[in-house]
Amino acid sequence: MRPAHRATPNTHLLTSVLIGAALLLTGCSLKLPYFDDAADDQHRYTSTPWLPQTVTIVDTRTGEEVWTRDVPVGRCLILHFAGKGTPEKPYDGSTMHYVLKNVRGLGTEEKGRVTVPTLEVRRVDVSYRDTPEDPPGTQPQDDPPQFLTPPPPPSESDSTPEPMTEPQPVTEPEPEPAAEPEATEPEPIETEPTEEAPIEPQPADPEPTPEPEPEPQADPIDTLPPPPPPLG
Repeated sequence: MRPAHRATPNTHLLTSVLIGAALLLTGCSLKLPYFDDAADDQHRYTSTPWLPQTVTIVDTRTGEEVWTRDVPVGRCLILHFAGKGTPEKPYDGSTMHYVLKNVRGLGTEEKGRVTVPTLEVRRVDVSYRDTPEDPPGTQPQDDPPQFLTPPPPPSESDSTPEPMTEPQPVTEPEPEPAAEPEATEPEPIETEPTEEAPIEPQPADPEPTPEPEPEPQADPIDTLPPPPPPLG
């Protein structure tokens, strides 16, 4: 007799994850006559603040963008392709139905259909806009939140202390000798020529007259009277 199977904690966890995923996908589901959930050619694109998507249909024969749509944040775009080409136009007879829904189940916001190339010459491009992007109708914040990232762990090279170096004496630069002034030659002073007055001849100095020589004076002894004659 085989033992009964017992549920393990991992089994309960996996079951919870699958149920949650199913509930999330129901917000982007749609039941319309031309939408078949089992169809292979059906695509869904959901935009979030960190993954805003833009969907473009391209004709690979010419590179032309046949149809494009920005999927707003919190919205789900569903595309369904149906139909084949005709013998006259084998690559131009496909029809694309599109529906734009609110992921919170608030109803359909936009729907329509458009003629697109067939599967053989059709390409669906998905691009992503700048992030973060706010949902429609919300007022953007002046300063978006900053997410801090932890610093990287220090490497072995950073943990090794650098060797200490002795400070080098600071030498002041020697003052440069003052430049000697260059000797400059004096500029000649230009003077206007002046007329010289004629020099008149000066009279010659008269010759000096010789002074008369003084007469010799007689000796006073010679001028004494003779002595008287002797008596008797």
